[in-house]
Amino acid sequence: MKVISGSLILAITSTLVVIAIAADPASGKQKTKMAPALAAYRTDIQQTSVSGVSSGGAMAVQMHVAHSSIMRGVGVIAGVTYDCANSRLPSSSQRLAQGLMCLDGSVDYAPDSIARTAVAAGVPGAIDDPAANLPHQKVWLFSGYNDGSVRRGAMNAVDKYYQNYVKAGNVFYQTDNHAPHALITNDYGGPCLDVNVKYINNCDYDAAGQLLQHIYGGLNPPSGSGLSGSIQAFDQREFVAGGNPKSIGLADTGYIYVPNACSSTTPCRVHVVFHGCKQYAGKVGDAVYKHGGYSRPPHLRPIQRDVLTGGVSAILFPRAISREKPGTKSRRLRRCSIASPKDSSQVRVLPISSKHLNCSRWRTVHRTPWH
Repeated sequence: MKVISGSLILAITSTLVVIAIAADPASGKQKTKMAPALAAYRTDIQQTSVSGVSSGGAMAVQMHVAHSSIMRGVGVIAGVTYDCANSRLPSSSQRLAQGLMCLDGSVDYAPDSIARTAVAAGVPGAIDDPAANLPHQKVWLFSGYNDGSVRRGAMNAVDKYYQNYVKAGNVFYQTDNHAPHALITNDYGGPCLDVNVKYINNCDYDAAGQLLQHIYGGLNPPSGSGLSGSIQAFDQREFVAGGNPKSIGLADTGYIYVPNACSSTTPCRVHVVFHGCKQYAGKVGDAVYKHGGYSRPPHLRPIQRDVLTGGVSAILFPRAISREKPGTKSRRLRRCSIASPKDSSQVRVLPISSKHLNCSRWRTVHRTPWH
């Protein structure tokens, strides 16, 4: 194995993470005391994997495809297909409009994304060749049937996109969970169907554990009762030209979960986690990197995240900030009332986060959430 600085992984991610920048209120004040530089670890770069939720799911697809030669697999929660917003459109407003259409799910964008991937792969140095690199990789997909933000059709397109490259049996697509638009856990977050400003909901499903297990194989049971690793803050400035992370939408500080067994002499692999657009630095605190399911201590989880078959994995959490101007008001969540199919007198009120949806249309495309 090659001795590779762990910072190399972030150098790759920091140039791409700008597509997952929030469109939400200002992130609040950043700490003036800077975190230490990211330490170097002996990483096996060919065992890298990525995952993300919402815009982070879209980011995970982008990075997975663009750097497919170093990837082991990908986990996508409520994301969209590769280059779905069409980077060739001449203006940002056109790309934004296209991106919103991608979320709607009423159009199958898989064929367009496959075509754009082929074009990009044909440009020397643009992206790695997914046709050559993806067939034996693992793909884990999740779409909650109460997700009114990234609709089922959008994730169906992601499934169709990967089925074009990955061999049969290597794609797992979870669709029978009643989750809304959120990062899903089995022990942290708000009630499953409630509005949660951190977008982490307890739906009795361990999404992080399931996707890691699918990508890397069986996870070993926990041994001992203490922490098996530590979460460390690091300075993201060194990965940005000019040393100003905010210029490209990055926070000053990122985080990494480092297993005790991972050192400068013990080989490690890296899993990169991209948060959603409203989970940016300064708004959700430590919710994603500490409570999202990726870096829990052994006594709080049924399977151990850091000791995986064949090696240990560090979990890297790049952090973005909001780029919206201070004082901009956040769009309020709309709500739809849904009657129980068994008893029409029972009504459940659910959040609908997209202003482009109406309740009657939402009811026709979603199963009634009484499970």
